[in-house]
Amino acid sequence: MEKDNVVVNGAGFTLQGDGNGRGIDLYDGSTGITVRNVQIMNFHFGIHLSNASYTTIDSTYIVNNFEGIHLNGGFNNTIVGNTIANNSDNGIGVFFNTRCNLISGNQITNNWVGVLFHLYSASNTLSENFITANNVMGIWLDGGSN
Repeated sequence: MEKDNVVVNGAGFTLQGDGNGRGIDLYDGSTGITVRNVQIMNFHFGIHLSNASYTTIDSTYIVNNFEGIHLNGGFNNTIVGNTIANNSDNGIGVFFNTRCNLISGNQITNNWVGVLFHLYSASNTLSENFITANNVMGIWLDGGSN
């Protein structure tokens, strides 16, 4: 996306890939984007946020990707009320100075790792999620703080 303050409402439709690329890619300073009510499946990254802030991902079904949601940098993003399942790697991966994000009320099931906080991620909130039947770990804290 190259525009801020946009709502992407999938109206329940499916965005399906071929196992490569990114279903939705928000990058380099995207601000105020809302993604909701879409099914995203069969991409390398279902949703990829790179230095995006004030983004909301809600009521979205993210399945059968390599990684469900990947946050790399950025702050004050909200991931709430989603189903994130059957991803080969992380359901949600939080990396590289990603801070002050809220991950709440999601169903995170049958991924390699449910939620990974890694490499300088800080001051993120993980609450009221249903994290179950992930293959290696439900929650992996590795290099984050607060």
